[in-house]
Amino acid sequence: MGRFVVKNAHSFLLLSLCSLIGAVLYWSCITGRQFLVFHGDIGTDTYLSYWAYDRYFYNLFKSRSFSFWSFCVGLGSQVNWLPKFLNPLHQLLYLGGEDRILYMYSIKALLASIFAAFFWFRYLKYFKVRDSIAVVFSIYYGFSGFVTLWGQHQFNHIAYVLFPIILYALELLFKENKPLLYSLALSYLYIVSWHNGVCLSVFLLIYAVYRLYEEFGFSKKALIAFFKFAGFSVVSVGIGVVNLLVEYDVLSSTIRLTSRAYKHRWLFESAYYKTFLARLFSNNLTGNPLHGYFGTWNYYEDPQVYCGLLTLVFLLPILLKGSKKYATTLFLLTCVAFIVLPDLTASFMLFTKVSSRQSFILILALLTIVPRRLNTLEEELNDSGSR
Repeated sequence: MGRFVVKNAHSFLLLSLCSLIGAVLYWSCITGRQFLVFHGDIGTDTYLSYWAYDRYFYNLFKSRSFSFWSFCVGLGSQVNWLPKFLNPLHQLLYLGGEDRILYMYSIKALLASIFAAFFWFRYLKYFKVRDSIAVVFSIYYGFSGFVTLWGQHQFNHIAYVLFPIILYALELLFKENKPLLYSLALSYLYIVSWHNGVCLSVFLLIYAVYRLYEEFGFSKKALIAFFKFAGFSVVSVGIGVVNLLVEYDVLSSTIRLTSRAYKHRWLFESAYYKTFLARLFSNNLTGNPLHGYFGTWNYYEDPQVYCGLLTLVFLLPILLKGSKKYATTLFLLTCVAFIVLPDLTASFMLFTKVSSRQSFILILALLTIVPRRLNTLEEELNDSGSR
């Protein structure tokens, strides 16, 4: 037992730090003095929508009058019960009874942050990232705007816990030719949250190309690995997308999707692109027009404080690497992605409106690259110092 504790000391440290941070952030909720995790618009979503919905479902289950064959369940509109029924985090809401559901929202949010941080830590440790670096960046992920702000929509929590598991499983597929965990995790994501599945799939495609180039370069091995990735992804999505068929009626009649649909544009005004660059290097949390930003803005767009500073940090090791071919390729790919960015962000969200949440994907991108670059830089500095 003692050996196990010593071997996993940093995992226990991470869980302890996350619990402490969570206790501070959610103290008023844990003690019952405050029920809503957030105030304002993002708090009213929970209070006015999800709370009534979950109380209704709880009473259906309790009275055993829930029909597994009816998608209307008396609500007057199509409702898909499957994501909530198969979501262990969401089941926590019902443990304390109907009167405790609103209180349990905060507990669920706290547990989601802890689980998300822990699985991100395991993902980084697969790359043999130093424990101290892995702990810090795992906390960044667990309490980032991705998990907390955007996670206030109750159905999103499980998706953000699954993201690092899927990235870890993808590494197993690439390096050890083990597709099972990747297939199961991606299928499960599409079942419990098809929307987040689509958002992550676009990111996974970019991430897969980046990782295969990093591991194998432009080679036959990389091409074979990519086709394996594509094949298992299609099969996994095909299994999980059954859930999407159930929600088709909801999607086709949703005003938010039909009336605010994204219209194709190849290029935006120059101010839009200047705003995007400014956000990459800005510590401004909200990024609204009052700060001189233009185009899509919203408090959900949360690159976080570390995005501005650590973007510079992750660029530095690439420049120090001295590979002109690598740097040139990266620069050209960045330029191409930058030009077509409006369409890419539409894919992330499936629909885009004035207050889109597209910047969230920056957090995933940075937290997959920056910790490993910092780790490499630290090792190089240590090696040069020991000579």
